[in-house]
Amino acid sequence: MGWDAESLITNVGEIEARYYDIVTFRYSGKESAVRGGEMEEHRWSSEALAARVLSKGYGVASIDRIGPAEARSVIERAAKLAEMSSTSSLAPAEIEKGSREMRADVNLEALAGLANELYEAAKGRLSTMAEHIESVVDMESREKTIASSEGSSIIERIDSLTAIIYALGPAGTVRAAISFGGSCPQRIDVEEAIDRLVEIASYQRNFRQLSPFYDGHRFKVVLDWECSGALAHEVAHALEATSYRYGLVKVSQRSFVDHPGLPGGYGLQFWDDEAVRAPKKRILSPGGKELLHTRATALSGGKPGNARGLSYKPRPLMSNVYMEPEDWDESEIVEDTSRGMMFIGLEEARLDTSTGVIVMKPQVAVYFERKGEVMIPIADAVLVDRLSEILAVADAASRRVRMRPNMERGYPVSEGGPTSRLSGARIEKRSI
Repeated sequence: MGWDAESLITNVGEIEARYYDIVTFRYSGKESAVRGGEMEEHRWSSEALAARVLSKGYGVASIDRIGPAEARSVIERAAKLAEMSSTSSLAPAEIEKGSREMRADVNLEALAGLANELYEAAKGRLSTMAEHIESVVDMESREKTIASSEGSSIIERIDSLTAIIYALGPAGTVRAAISFGGSCPQRIDVEEAIDRLVEIASYQRNFRQLSPFYDGHRFKVVLDWECSGALAHEVAHALEATSYRYGLVKVSQRSFVDHPGLPGGYGLQFWDDEAVRAPKKRILSPGGKELLHTRATALSGGKPGNARGLSYKPRPLMSNVYMEPEDWDESEIVEDTSRGMMFIGLEEARLDTSTGVIVMKPQVAVYFERKGEVMIPIADAVLVDRLSEILAVADAASRRVRMRPNMERGYPVSEGGPTSRLSGARIEKRSI
């Protein structure tokens, strides 16, 4: 595998600093795609080396080659930058040594076969609704090695498989997408993926506009697993130690977990990017909250282990975040709700941490009455409310948790949850 961080830091020798480390990271991937019946393949790879030094302040330098000369160069440069930086410190952490792998032997032929299977299945089910279908399947291999002056030395190698399917109808009548995948070994359930795509597309081709009368009104809102996952994702952002502020998250009826070691999670990691063992945290629950921390932010109290950042000073970030389940059946939640909105599939979600307002647009919003007997798909219904207020009224969750892969700040994460319900959330008529 070539040079790793431990061999490089040994080769460099002692550096005069309070702390220093060397990091290597290598990425490689392969992708098969079917677009409009035509098949494509792509392969890529990259590598880089970084050094982080803490003396007066914190300095980082990196280069896109890995070797002894490069290691000496970047650690000397990082040391100079650390002397030019503001005063900084790191919370203590356990010394970690070890190697962990989650590998999969999947070749381009297998990826091409899966991409074609997804495309043909979608084409067969969506022929009357979509004029353009794409399927993209990729396998990515990630390796990071970290060795520090404190004695930690870790190697982590993880492979991940993801699949995305898009369906576009004439004049934008259908714009459906679904993604599946995670760390390997990971199986893509083709039937479940296509069923999901067909459900979204079927609603979209019968869209109506939200009546201006209902703009700004509060509804009971049933969130499917993707939208529950989006809520979990934004909760995690609110609880990053660098962005958290008092009052951003108050009382929650639901519990949310960040679980770096989640089997099959797209954001799987055994150690964070400071070589701290990555802990499972219940970041929010009716009983309280626990912030996501790096060693720098944990100085003010808290547990590190959520650092992301190899070629810059690490920042706190989620890994695999989800809403915890309860004992409802999915159908029971709708039947128990006489009138409301159901959000199916996620188009976009974002949280303004300065105001605490969350905006969530589903792929489909369905207005329903009489326990689901009346179902009307709405094109332009968007949830716009304070995060603290909707967490206080999240009053039901189903038994089954499902996860979707995502990328956040260039890092793989996954998010998910059960079907859940908000007993009152503000709905606006808008597109985002």
